[in-house]
Amino acid sequence: MLDKRIVKVHAAMGLLLYRAKQTNEAKREIDTAIKLSPETYSTYYYLGKILKDSKDLPGAIKAFEKGQRDAEYRQKSLIEMGLCYMMGNIVENAMNSFDQWYDGETVMQLQYGPIGVFFTDKDAKGMWLSITDDEARAQYQKSAGELRNVYEVYGPKLILAEYYSDVFYMEDRAIERLTDLDQSWMPYVEDTTFYPVDCVFTGMEMETIDWHKPDLQSAVREQEGLWIRDGGPTDAEWESYKQYLSNKCGLDELLVVYQDAYDRYMAAQ
Repeated sequence: MLDKRIVKVHAAMGLLLYRAKQTNEAKREIDTAIKLSPETYSTYYYLGKILKDSKDLPGAIKAFEKGQRDAEYRQKSLIEMGLCYMMGNIVENAMNSFDQWYDGETVMQLQYGPIGVFFTDKDAKGMWLSITDDEARAQYQKSAGELRNVYEVYGPKLILAEYYSDVFYMEDRAIERLTDLDQSWMPYVEDTTFYPVDCVFTGMEMETIDWHKPDLQSAVREQEGLWIRDGGPTDAEWESYKQYLSNKCGLDELLVVYQDAYDRYMAAQ
């Protein structure tokens, strides 16, 4: 009888070698793991990554197709397969693959985690039920939020409002946050205008956002915490704060980026 630990050792070695950019050696270990256990479909995801980096796009696509049979790697394999089609300029197949990212069950798993891990069962209405905090701690030694952080796939996704009534329930923590916003913050909001979520940025604009936004967010969060704790600000402190954000955190550059993207968005309506 095959010892599955041997398969895991070869797969783990392949992953380490892949991260060390020793592609040939990594592929040899992954191939060995697949030969020993062809039904361990998670291994095909890493084979696909190796083949994709080696520009063997047909081989990578086949590997990612098999990788989708694993609950944990289903969504990642789907994304990588679409990227392979894009690299090969097979636009129609790429678009078909990308369209699947926005399917209700697919988005659900991209955002929170795979069926069989984060989503455990369906109720009588056919709605997916997520793992509870107690279940997550018992099975994975993590809270439900920590488990989500492990499995969430970063990339394009769009959760439509109807998904929360047709596909899966909004998680309890999200409901608590929305309730807090509605009861504690919104009574003080006079203007509910919001920035369009589907604004598109240029490559240079994205670089500006990536360069400045982390510093700006960190500075804002830190100062908000201090004011909540200590009170304030005075008029002089407020002016100094705005000057700091402009001079040290790229506020003015970010305002230009967001305004330009917004102007293009409005012109296209």
